[in-house]
Amino acid sequence: MTAAALFASLFVGLSTAGAETVPTAVQFNMHGANGSASGHNTNVGQWTLSALRNTDPSSSSQSVWTASLNEACWSQWVFLWNNYFGIKGFQGQAYWARWTNPGCGNFGNTATVRGTARGPNPDRAQPFPTQGQSAPAELKGYVCLQSNFYGQWSCSAHLQSSNVPVANTQLWQFDVAINDIAVAQTPLLLGGDYNMAPYQSGATQVRGWNY
Repeated sequence: MTAAALFASLFVGLSTAGAETVPTAVQFNMHGANGSASGHNTNVGQWTLSALRNTDPSSSSQSVWTASLNEACWSQWVFLWNNYFGIKGFQGQAYWARWTNPGCGNFGNTATVRGTARGPNPDRAQPFPTQGQSAPAELKGYVCLQSNFYGQWSCSAHLQSSNVPVANTQLWQFDVAINDIAVAQTPLLLGGDYNMAPYQSGATQVRGWNY
């Protein structure tokens, strides 16, 4: 996760499966496109898998309920899905900001949440209406999905770096896009690489996300 990345989570009306289990949210920037030419951070995929396994109830008091991954390669996503999320009872969705990135495949954000099926509301995966200097090669955007596990939502967003006005605008657009989810009083995780420092105006906006 970059130093300027901002992570915000909001749980509303959250219930736990048991007093001995601590629900855990995971946010990680895999920085996939800047990996080695031979494998694009294949070691990061393995490291992430090991970290996820270490939070299993069988080995700790934690339990991963939801996860947000940014700058993830298609190969990394498939690896983690096949070895963890897909066999551990998760629902997942991705937003691919860049297609056929050299040596990486599709490149973007993924969101996962525990559940045996999708919730009653459809997935959301969209680019932001306002784009910065990374466009058109990479279109920053967000992904959200709901599961039948307490109706929980998981969202992951990636905002423009090195462009404060655009990042602030994209954050406002993200706020508008998920406002109906937040006010519905269902459990909600907002994760992502926000590319802004805590003192920026956009970060102040995030701190005001109370419903």
